[in-house]
Amino acid sequence: MEAVLNKKTLPDDVDTLQDLLIKKVNIIHKKEDIILGKESFISELTKTNEILLEKIKLLEKYRYGRSSEKLTEEDKAQLALFNEAEAAVEESETKVEQM
Repeated sequence: MEAVLNKKTLPDDVDTLQDLLIKKVNIIHKKEDIILGKESFISELTKTNEILLEKIKLLEKYRYGRSSEKLTEEDKAQLALFNEAEAAVEESETKVEQM
């Protein structure tokens, strides 16, 4: 790391000052190029992240969505038992209310 520049540490001759200025300007340009490269990289990573998040949502939809809840014949038979039981309870409640 270079020393901090101030009026006391700066050289007095114009040529040396111009060289120092040119050196500093070149360093600034190199750092700006590095920053632009990193900003571009961040932008690419952000786009990739968004795509991956969409893929995750889509895969979760396929995995856990309604299409994965297809019933087998055995499941349908079990649901029918529940439906019959509910119907019997409702029927008995209706009879109790009529009394």
